[in-house]
Amino acid sequence: MMNIEGLYLYGIIPTYYSCEQFRELDKLNVLNIPFGKVSVIAAEEIITDYRDLDTEQLARLLVSHQQTIESIMHLGFNTIIPVRLGTFAFNASQVKKIVKTGYDLILETFEKISGFMEFDLVVTWADFNKVLGEIAVDSQVMEMKAKIEQNQNITQADQMAIGHLVKKILDQRKDDLAGKIFNALEPYCQSVKQHEVQNDQMVSNTAFMVNRQQQALLEKAIDELDLELNGKHNFKLVGPLACYSFYTMEVEQLKYDDLLAAKEELEPGDSISEKSIRQAYLKKVKLFHPDQNPDDVCSVIFNQIQQAYQTLLSYVQSQNLESDDEIIVMSPEVFTEDTFILKIKD
Repeated sequence: MMNIEGLYLYGIIPTYYSCEQFRELDKLNVLNIPFGKVSVIAAEEIITDYRDLDTEQLARLLVSHQQTIESIMHLGFNTIIPVRLGTFAFNASQVKKIVKTGYDLILETFEKISGFMEFDLVVTWADFNKVLGEIAVDSQVMEMKAKIEQNQNITQADQMAIGHLVKKILDQRKDDLAGKIFNALEPYCQSVKQHEVQNDQMVSNTAFMVNRQQQALLEKAIDELDLELNGKHNFKLVGPLACYSFYTMEVEQLKYDDLLAAKEELEPGDSISEKSIRQAYLKKVKLFHPDQNPDDVCSVIFNQIQQAYQTLLSYVQSQNLESDDEIIVMSPEVFTEDTFILKIKD
């Protein structure tokens, strides 16, 4: 297979930084591709489909991706929207076209993240075996064990029941602690996002979006919480980072066949506009909403309607129209494969 060189996209920054600061980017072997008030930071690389890579390869690339973004921040580019791992463009012209479709969204996001950064906090049990030992003598567990031991034959189902109860109590303890952590730190944060915990030993895995002026207060609150919990937990705080968990930009290439299928699903009529798409969506969604039709078939159709709505709406909004009732002609003659939309990852 022929290797094709393209541009790997790291992040998007505003252009209000000084020329001297932009020259510092040369030290990182990255390119600066400006468009209006926006500049995309990229690097020349062989275009690779990251979906074909295994978990270990992705993990290494993710570390490299984030290290480059953090190096950009260390040069003073504090306002940066990270781009999703594995995003490529063929050339600078395509990068500018991508930015143009989401230009207003980018400027809005700059306003939201200006002055803010992300901190990731992972909390684990300091002595997990001790915690399990405490649960083993919990009154609920002891009561269940006593009932089971009255029978001469302890079955596998009995052992599973005890295991489920232990897990339930452990999860409740984790939920209580996670709530306590949230209540202690939330006052110093603009936004909070809970990530999935990786194992039973992990109590919580949380991303906090913090104003730079609140960083010291956040760190102090964590120290006080650690003292209050008598050192029974390990607190690992990572940051400051770009706001990965809250505002990562994704680039999606639209295909005409997908648009056509979405149009057939939603049936907005021959003329499409943002207004007609919304009207068609509201009309169909009432017919198949799970609250009105709880059966599985309607649930599948409902999801298809939502997907079609998002696809058509993204395409219409990417055209930078003057009003929501402006008509778009959707045909193979006017559609190009080089049609992109930018969106923020949920």
